[in-house]
Amino acid sequence: TDWQGEGGLFQIPMGALIPAKLDGLLAAEKNISVSRIVNGSTRLQPVTMLTGQAVGALAALSVQKKTEPRKVRVIDVQAALLKAKSQLSLRKFEDVPDYSTSWPGVEASMLYGYMDADSENIYGVYNEMHWIEVKDAFKRALHTKKFPERDLTAPLTVGEFKTWLRELYKKDIKNYEDIIDYMTDEDKPLTKGRLALTIFNIMKAAPEKDGK
Repeated sequence: TDWQGEGGLFQIPMGALIPAKLDGLLAAEKNISVSRIVNGSTRLQPVTMLTGQAVGALAALSVQKKTEPRKVRVIDVQAALLKAKSQLSLRKFEDVPDYSTSWPGVEASMLYGYMDADSENIYGVYNEMHWIEVKDAFKRALHTKKFPERDLTAPLTVGEFKTWLRELYKKDIKNYEDIIDYMTDEDKPLTKGRLALTIFNIMKAAPEKDGK
């Protein structure tokens, strides 16, 4: 996370840690699935430590869920790593330190591309949101097509956002009730950071599909 140069940073997909045919085994450190050329970078100690941490999280989730590692959702492994303050995106913002409550959501928004930063170094975590920005983020993150009607140009409060979420998810509200109820300060404007985090929490709470 202290990289100051241009280029050079990369991410490793979870599939590189899982054998193609063998269950009950995970690769970590220098034996992950990469080409000979890529191995020149992935064999270095900072990378092997991080892949080892990721494999540990994946193994623990596999045991907890009583399932094979290949059936564990990527987002669940990412959530575990973010909880441990492991940076997963290639971006770092001055207004979102890793102790910020919004940080996991900001990381997820960069990983999944459902929201954009204000600039290279500023995310805009305290920006007040409008309905058009909420709709766009949900379309990009969750492929939502039908929305409760609102004036897209209007700003919104946390309370209005909660009401909208209950309308949006009224058919399976039990999956998302805790996420909605967790948001307090209903009279305050909905900020960009809170929106990013809420969407990430909704993605985690969505019904599981094997390995997705």
